Amino acid sequence: MPEMREAWNYPNDARTLDFKVSNFPYVAATRVLVYRQDFSAERTMIFVLDFDQTLLASLLSKQPSERADWNAQLVDACAQVKVVTRRFNIAVEGEIWDGEYPWPQRPPPEWEAHLDTILKDDDKDDDEGEYMDDSDSDSEVLTSGLEYDEAPEEHREPVPFGYVQTTLRLEGVTNVERLAITDHVVLEMPQLGKNGRVFYFD
Repeated sequence: MPEMREAWNYPNDARTLDFKVSNFPYVAATRVLVYRQDFSAERTMIFVLDFDQTLLASLLSKQPSERADWNAQLVDACAQVKVVTRRFNIAVEGEIWDGEYPWPQRPPPEWEAHLDTILKDDDKDDDEGEYMDDSDSDSEVLTSGLEYDEAPEEHREPVPFGYVQTTLRLEGVTNVERLAITDHVVLEMPQLGKNGRVFYFD
């Protein structure tokens, strides 16, 4: 795909991500409504990706104590947020290509070990991911609500282009392709014989 190859030439300004979008409006300002299907587990995980770079910079500037406090608040609320500046691209076959040390560069051994850990954690998250109809969400216990997936130390100045990923829990939604997003709500569009739903957010 020429467009994908072109994106890989500009790692600071472009990503190829492993998400899908609905059939209805899925972009509102800096936010994009996306989903990922896990056919083996028959579930769909729904996210909002926020590409507001001012918001991203403010979250990256949080000190360790502030991050710990925020994580505690997210866990109490059974919420999940991921702050991403690590540069990578996902191929059509699902293979992940590192954008921090692209070929023919040789990444430091500690970065390779870090990537191995991230990929294992991502696989675990998929195994424990959010169901589209999450009726038991209030009773679920999260061990962590916050993740910083950052570029290596030597690549953090200037702040890399990135995004903030928030997991959505939309009770009762059965068809993710009928979801839409506006500045303040996620909508499940009505259809013949079934009412729609409105989910408000800040």
